[in-house]
Amino acid sequence: PWKRVMGKVYAQEIKQRKSKSKNHAEVLKNFRLTRFGWQRRRARWKGRYMRRRLYASKQKSKRIEYLHRSDFKMIQRTSIYFRLKVRDFPRDGNINLKP
Repeated sequence: PWKRVMGKVYAQEIKQRKSKSKNHAEVLKNFRLTRFGWQRRRARWKGRYMRRRLYASKQKSKRIEYLHRSDFKMIQRTSIYFRLKVRDFPRDGNINLKP
């Protein structure tokens, strides 16, 4: 049922795109764009029951990570007006250089 549900969600988003759309401000609060790429903050940093958590867990949620290329679709869905391009290194077609 997950595929069916997400299919309906995507179809609904396409329908809503025809009207004036706005970026999801709450989602974008968790991300920031630096010259090194998109950064995201881990969850549970300002959450409930902070004292109960292990020290390592607190350090992990404090850490800022870079967004993986598979998560770019989420940013593109939530921020329609951002023109995002995944920039890869140029591919070299030379067979002799491949390991």
